[in-house]
Amino acid sequence: PPGVPILGVNLGRVGFMTEVRAEEALAKLDFYLKGSPRVEERTMLHAVVSSRGGGGGEVGARQEESIHGLNDVVVGREAVARLTSVAARVDGVQLTTYRADGVIVSTATGSTGYLVSVGGPIVHPELPVLLLRPIAPHLGLDIPLVLAADSSVELTVGQGYRALASVDGFMDRSLAEGDSVTVRRSPYKARFLRANPASHFYTVLTRRLGWSPSPEGDREEP
Repeated sequence: PPGVPILGVNLGRVGFMTEVRAEEALAKLDFYLKGSPRVEERTMLHAVVSSRGGGGGEVGARQEESIHGLNDVVVGREAVARLTSVAARVDGVQLTTYRADGVIVSTATGSTGYLVSVGGPIVHPELPVLLLRPIAPHLGLDIPLVLAADSSVELTVGQGYRALASVDGFMDRSLAEGDSVTVRRSPYKARFLRANPASHFYTVLTRRLGWSPSPEGDREEP
């Protein structure tokens, strides 16, 4: 249920959202249940997919589906070797039309996932911002945007194109021309149990990305 604190256990190789390894989970569980862990709140996304036809409704009638996610919403190409066209509006203002492999709207949590792999910024996970980033865009529109927490982003598939909408990489919906996905901050929060302070994010970042701070002795003289 929404709002229930989560203890993330790392079963893979990256694990930005986890701080407990599988082999130590049982030994540390008592602290998280009976100790004084910190509760870290993360912004979630609310996506409304608006499309025509399909399902059991009247042909041509517009249907809406509401989906909540933690990391990102992606409107991407449906065909492997073809771009898609996505018009982006922010707070009702027409921003641009991307001809690209797709467009990502991400939370700060999602910034260390798909977003960073396509050149997006890494943002501290507790910041309540939205991030907008095209994927492999045509004609130099390769600029990520950091949006205010209460922003609304509408992504509409262009005429003659099709696309797929994906939430957190799990729920895929087919989109035809004129179909849209509106993304804003969800009223729900994801809550994680933490033993470490918020600054531990930078330790995790250094470790997961393989960064190595230069020793003092390696500094060059000016």
